Amino acid sequence: MDFYNFFSFSAKKAIFRASEICAQFNNQYLQPEHIFYSIVNLRSSTAVQVMHELNVNLPKLTYSLEAHLYEHSQDYKGSASFSTRTLALLDLAFKEVKRLHHDEIGTSHLLIALSQERSQFLRDLFEEHNIDHKKIREMYSMFLRGERPSRDGSKLSSSAKSGSSRGLTAHLRISDLVMSAYCQKIFARAAYICFNSGSAHIEPLHLFYGMLRMLNCSAYRILTELGYDSEGTLASLQELLQELPTESVSQQGMSDTCLQLLDRAQELQHQLRQRELLTAHILLEMIREPSPDLQVLLGDSKLVFRDALKAFLHYLLDDQYMKPE
Repeated sequence: MDFYNFFSFSAKKAIFRASEICAQFNNQYLQPEHIFYSIVNLRSSTAVQVMHELNVNLPKLTYSLEAHLYEHSQDYKGSASFSTRTLALLDLAFKEVKRLHHDEIGTSHLLIALSQERSQFLRDLFEEHNIDHKKIREMYSMFLRGERPSRDGSKLSSSAKSGSSRGLTAHLRISDLVMSAYCQKIFARAAYICFNSGSAHIEPLHLFYGMLRMLNCSAYRILTELGYDSEGTLASLQELLQELPTESVSQQGMSDTCLQLLDRAQELQHQLRQRELLTAHILLEMIREPSPDLQVLLGDSKLVFRDALKAFLHYLLDDQYMKPE
């Protein structure tokens, strides 16, 4: 039987990326630190959702892991293999699966195992962020039961299905995202537009409309540099917004399409080493993979992801790198 058949899709992705990270730092052995660094880069994984709920400072955690990997980089050029520590880690994760009566090793099982890893660095790292295997296991179990903690420590029920990874992704909230000031305004405008149009959920169209109204955000500046007809699009957008499904709602959530868009935007943000989510990250993912409702506005307008990325890099290098939007 294939070794990877014991892992969930996200866990397979984490292990595969860990091997790439190991090669990037020219290490001979794939260590638990490579796997941990890979997991925190998977923004839509259940492990990351669990850490969000435990109020873990993910950017700080990521930088600590990255500094450790740079410090322990080597000059090995061959194919890496699993270290004895990594094999012990996978064994711990498998024991956790059996303990919880699950079918496969997921990223949360790996996270629980990582929190019990014997290395001093990882012990100090988990202690610094005030989490341990008991807290992680309890929070993960709450997710599987479709619950989440409220501000006063009590448990709130959710409509998420027990054990469903899609249900966990649906827990993604705007408050979970570390966003720039302009990005926050875009979401506020999108929610306002969504409410006034009577739409059931915030869609990518609402976000795109907000971008075109925010003249100083990075997304609008990129579109301007690419020669995009923003003014002409606004009229078309108003017509498209009227065609979205409507219903009487008291509070708008994000549609599945919008959630997937944000997952990709977060991953791009991390790949580009940005400290916060910018409107440009969302726009770049809109261009790379337009949703059906944006296909006409973006897919047929000759916008190319490569050109948009170049425009974004020009924006970052203009004046000051990492400047606020």
